[in-house]
Amino acid sequence: EAWQIEAYPYNDPISLPIIPAVDRAGGWLRVKLTLPGRTLLIRVWQASVGKVRLYLLDSNDPLNNPRDRSVTANLYPAGQEQRLIQEIVLGIGGWMALEALDFSIDVCHLNEGHAAFVIFARALSMMRKTGLSFPVALAATRAGNVFTTHTPVEAAFDRYAPSLIRPYAEYLAAVLQIPVADLMALGRQDRHNMDEPFNMAYLAVRGAGCINGVSRLHGTVSRSLFRPLFPRWPEEDIP
Repeated sequence: EAWQIEAYPYNDPISLPIIPAVDRAGGWLRVKLTLPGRTLLIRVWQASVGKVRLYLLDSNDPLNNPRDRSVTANLYPAGQEQRLIQEIVLGIGGWMALEALDFSIDVCHLNEGHAAFVIFARALSMMRKTGLSFPVALAATRAGNVFTTHTPVEAAFDRYAPSLIRPYAEYLAAVLQIPVADLMALGRQDRHNMDEPFNMAYLAVRGAGCINGVSRLHGTVSRSLFRPLFPRWPEEDIP
């Protein structure tokens, strides 16, 4: 009857054309993410797609607790907290994995807002290398961040209630040496509204030096969606 049906069969990595990514010591590369009250280990796999190396992030590590092992099991989970952790894994864990693999990264492409936490990870990396403050590091790194939005409906943007994201934001803000209110403001239309959800697309817009859509028409629609972030701009001039 033309209904779409999702299935999530278990994929045994041994049966797939992937191999463990190797760290500098020759072992299986794992990155450690600090979450409220615990550490999440992410294994990194490598696949070859033609001449391109594809790296995959996997939380199904025996050293993680059962709940955390399932973080990367399903795409678009119904649970908001699991979705938030997935986006932390993608944005922050992904950046950590690439640094551990000794890649020199000039451009980060944010394909939708899902990977927007890389904005924080990239700024933190520059802070540690140069001693710059977060605002300066953010301004310096945003030129190399490109955000492509696909969503033509504002309701489809990922949003997180303040009560859900705050424990994660508090740790990240402490590492970035900024007030948690300043971090939360990057994902809000009104930085002073403490009850406003954290919007991943707003974070991506504020942390990217280049913003585009998937077509000219979609660009027009997106300018209307993001107009609240640019209240004094003519709509046609919104990036």
